[in-house]
Amino acid sequence: MYSDDWAANLVGLDIHSTNEVRPPWQRLSPGDRVVVVPERYAGMPSGYAFRVAHVDPPRTLVLRQSPPEHPWNGVWSFHVLPCPDGTSRLLARSRTETPDSRALRLATRLGEPVTLVMTRRMLRGIRLRAERASVRNSVP
Repeated sequence: MYSDDWAANLVGLDIHSTNEVRPPWQRLSPGDRVVVVPERYAGMPSGYAFRVAHVDPPRTLVLRQSPPEHPWNGVWSFHVLPCPDGTSRLLARSRTETPDSRALRLATRLGEPVTLVMTRRMLRGIRLRAERASVRNSVP
């Protein structure tokens, strides 16, 4: 997820971000799973993954979670916006429907700050890798 591996690994996720673009990971289609929690973690046999709802390379990626596969009903989207100076901007947006269950509402509220911090770190990680790649590609 290009975030802080140490934070994810602190809770036993065993995540290792890459510092390079991996061609097989660049071909997503609607219905594909984007795994964010590995199989068998915390009693989840299939892990936790979002389904690709929409992809328009290289501009947009929309991920979806919904019942019955997930307790939450929401979307997480990423949008690359070109800027007038030739650079681009990556925006991440998420929206989750408020669950009916009191326990899920509490879990949602407790998870929001973690999601905010990890998303910010992920975006910064992507920026760092993009800037590094840009410098490598511009060196004669």
